[in-house]
Amino acid sequence: MKKRLLAALCAALAALSLLLPLAGAAWNDNIIFTAINYTVQPLTADSMPEKVGGTIYVPYTVFDASLNGGIAFGLFNGGQNRTGGVNTYTIYSREKNLTFDLNAGVAWDYIDVGSVQDRIPRAIIRNGKVYLPAAAVAQYFGLQTFYTENTALGYPLIRIKNENQGLNDATFLSSAHTVMLDRLKTYYNSQVPQVTDPEPEPPPVAPPTP
Repeated sequence: MKKRLLAALCAALAALSLLLPLAGAAWNDNIIFTAINYTVQPLTADSMPEKVGGTIYVPYTVFDASLNGGIAFGLFNGGQNRTGGVNTYTIYSREKNLTFDLNAGVAWDYIDVGSVQDRIPRAIIRNGKVYLPAAAVAQYFGLQTFYTENTALGYPLIRIKNENQGLNDATFLSSAHTVMLDRLKTYYNSQVPQVTDPEPEPPPVAPPTP
């Protein structure tokens, strides 16, 4: 009986050791989870949210319904040709239109007589993509956001939600823990070189006897 308990304890400790590099910010300070309504998005290096000066930025694709499965906006890329003077990105709904001018560092609404929206932070480019200020864009289009740095895994999470959010934030965090851990493990494995056992060398061949 004691041997069985000891074996079970060793197995539990081995499993825990695999998860220790993932827990907390000791492994990667740049990880931020993104959730759309009740769905946790995959973690990838080229779509990771960024915190700039206290503002959480997310890739424009977060607001693309064909990619996120819940937040339905139209998107128009005006081009990032800085030398040609064109450097805009537009996000729109039936009621509102928000164009970010990355050269001028402002956003305006064509529908609202082209008025500049002073309260909306500028857009930025990261990982070759346009990143938008999550909370400001969400609020402008009538969405809600929830942000916490205190998830059970020790990494921040930004949640963007509409009327289809399904769960309140506390319930969502509890129910999403397993999915978040799976996303984190997948991302960890994609970023950390995996050590594989070398192929065993073939036994030496004895020289033929004369």
